Amino acid sequence: MIMLIDDNMLSRSSCRYLINQAGFDVDELPSAAGAAERCSAVRPVAVLVRLSNPADTAELLKKIAGIKDLIVSTCLICGDESDLAGLPEGTVFDDYLVEPFSARRLGATLKSLAEVRRSRYGAINFTGLMEENKELERDSKFLRSVFAKALGHASVGKQSIRYRSSPRGLLNGDLVLFDAVPDTGRSFVVLCDFMGHGIPAALGAIPFADAFYEVARTGLDFVDAVKKLNAVVKASLPVSMFCAMGLVEVDTDTKTVRMFNAGLPDFMLIDRRGDVRVRVRSSSFPLGIVASDSLTVDATVTSAEPGEVIVLYSDGLTEMKSPERAEFGPARLDAIFARRLKPERYLTQIISEAEAFSGGFRAQDDFTVVEVGIRPPDHKDLAPMTAPELENTIRRWSVSFKLTAPELKRSGIVPGIIEQISAIHSVSTRTMLLTVLDELLTNALEHGVLKLDSAMKKGPMGFLRFAEERQRRLLDLSEGEIDVTLDYEGDGGGTGHVTVTVQDSGDGWDHAAVDTTLSGEALSNRGVALIKSVSDRFEYFDGGRSVRARISLTS
Repeated sequence: MIMLIDDNMLSRSSCRYLINQAGFDVDELPSAAGAAERCSAVRPVAVLVRLSNPADTAELLKKIAGIKDLIVSTCLICGDESDLAGLPEGTVFDDYLVEPFSARRLGATLKSLAEVRRSRYGAINFTGLMEENKELERDSKFLRSVFAKALGHASVGKQSIRYRSSPRGLLNGDLVLFDAVPDTGRSFVVLCDFMGHGIPAALGAIPFADAFYEVARTGLDFVDAVKKLNAVVKASLPVSMFCAMGLVEVDTDTKTVRMFNAGLPDFMLIDRRGDVRVRVRSSSFPLGIVASDSLTVDATVTSAEPGEVIVLYSDGLTEMKSPERAEFGPARLDAIFARRLKPERYLTQIISEAEAFSGGFRAQDDFTVVEVGIRPPDHKDLAPMTAPELENTIRRWSVSFKLTAPELKRSGIVPGIIEQISAIHSVSTRTMLLTVLDELLTNALEHGVLKLDSAMKKGPMGFLRFAEERQRRLLDLSEGEIDVTLDYEGDGGGTGHVTVTVQDSGDGWDHAAVDTTLSGEALSNRGVALIKSVSDRFEYFDGGRSVRARISLTS
């Protein structure tokens, strides 16, 4: 809907006809009286104003701009550009049309005004999303804390456990638990993959963990332990949910190991030479499908020598996708095992090659890799530290990137940088960091390296002209660079801040002369205003060639 406010009857009739010819509906008024109230009720895409009294025009525009929760574009119609000089100082509008004009020209102007309106809605929605994101972060941190306390981790006693677990969503549907039977050399390790991912999958972890710790602390027989865990899954989860499980019992006193695979990919016992000595294939339904009385527990029992390791993993690893959508697959894992590495190197090598294969592409499922190391009977280990816990103890890190012309011509640079950072430090506020870095890099590229002027965006065809010129200069780019540095400082408990510094090779700009507040009416520099609103600190230096923003993060 377009609102037309024109106190000249002939002009109003002509303009109404052209608006309809351009394909828009029109709501018209013959004067400024009641126009602001009508605008609030109709909520048009754009308002066209042609009033004979400049003071009335300015007052109406001010009233429309002051309507709460109304986002609308405004355009003046005048007989000559000199008419604009009669407007009071400070009168704000988005565009103007000089009579006479065609339906085609009017249509182009109205489409441009609609784009302006959408941009303003995007700015407001972004600010609202940032607030919602902060609230979600608080809720997420609380939820993770609840699950961590509910699951717990006991001492592993006489064996060593290492694992890396990467959830696809907020919570992990993969679960790793370990505990020792008191006053014996027996220890249990379990890897579970609950169907699905995120909160629905993770909800099955709490009753399962309670049952597992009871099994370990009472020293239940291996077969009875499996059947008890199956009964808990079947009783506590919906009919449609089940759990693939790998259970390992190591007895360092008798130097034996029992292994049972219920629906997981094959897992392996690696001897001290690095060879796969035992491959344990799935021999049962996943837990929760059949009653425990009908569950066949066909365990693999073998000797266990100090220095050997058992490697288990969930199917999220083998199903991991590359950017070309190829699967990592079991064959690539078998190729790793065929290299006869030192047993303790397999976990690191598998994770390294899987992450290189994915190229930062988001996993389609939770994935986990577990290494169970066999130790001598008299070996004493501290409780293991998992990969996520190791990440949270990092108090400081710094990452630098130099982007030259070839890299700047490519799209999708920022997500790749964020993924590399996440390999060092899990960032739950990834969306905020992604947005900040993307905006700062865009400004450095467009206004620094490409030397584009935001003033080009003004007028009905401004956005199109700016985009076309940007593409032309980018294709012709042969030199120029942008340096990016991210410095993190934290408290070792997962809370800290990252300082993003972006420096370009351009000529700089007079940032002090440009309004970059969210209250400004201009479309240019609103991205900078949004970044300022979510940053603890924000500053330009080096003549505008460099910018620095500090953002609070939680892990």
